[in-house]
Amino acid sequence: MTLTIENAAGYGNWQNPELFPDIFSGHVLYNLQKAAVADEITNTEFEGQIQGGASTVKIIKAPVVSVDTNVGKGAKLNLQNVDADAITMLVDQNVSCAFVVDSISQALSNIDLLNMTIKEAVYRVRDAYDSNIFTYIEAQATALTGQTIGFGASDTDPINIFNIARENLDLANVPYEDCYAVVSPTVIKYLMAADSKLLNVNEMGYSSKSPIITPAVPRFNVAGMDVYVSNNVTRTGTTSSVALFGHKSAVSTAKALLESSVQDRGENGFGKFYKSLLVYGRQVLRSEALFKMTVTNGTLG
Repeated sequence: MTLTIENAAGYGNWQNPELFPDIFSGHVLYNLQKAAVADEITNTEFEGQIQGGASTVKIIKAPVVSVDTNVGKGAKLNLQNVDADAITMLVDQNVSCAFVVDSISQALSNIDLLNMTIKEAVYRVRDAYDSNIFTYIEAQATALTGQTIGFGASDTDPINIFNIARENLDLANVPYEDCYAVVSPTVIKYLMAADSKLLNVNEMGYSSKSPIITPAVPRFNVAGMDVYVSNNVTRTGTTSSVALFGHKSAVSTAKALLESSVQDRGENGFGKFYKSLLVYGRQVLRSEALFKMTVTNGTLG
């Protein structure tokens, strides 16, 4: 597209449009990116075991022992035979990406098309992984009674959905450390509403910056749970969404980037092509520490 400049009547200088060529900015407008939350709320300590291409990970469970009370004098000890059980996590999921950047396109561009697109590809692969983990967790979590949050007469105060989840976690002997909640942006909106009892998020010290993958940062701590916001939890428009509550040890994830390379197109043409392959597994280890709740939006103000 060539810029057309309006001239005053009788002014005929510099009329040749070729004197005003198109100029493209050397800065790139990157796509908006969701926060990557899955690794923040799952146990990743077994991840190193699949770097060599293993298809399964054996996770050993601590043995359960029983106790005797009020043993009488001279009584023989009740010696238990203990054994450890194991949970098998299958590394049976993968995400891949491949694209090509033509040499002519790169030569005529004043930006680095290849690296720009690699950054976008890294995010897309990570987001697909993140979304899959959330779908898996939602399918495995115990459902709590759904709540309509808001500030109307029949609505549940937004903070109380966390209190309900906290009670269930406490009854399951789940410790406070490493407990989390993941909610949609709409639930965060209710938490930050004027009627809510929480401080403004800016007063809580929230901040996050990343040019490639937006990191997950807790927005609040409510009822002993770090609260994360994610667009990868299930939502029904802006009407309702699924809130997840749990402990970081409840679900284990392990991933390995088996390939990430840039190569010449060779006989297929001029240019560079990029390809990547991420493999991963996910496994519930403690189902008793995993809950979900359907949250419907009520009266906001």
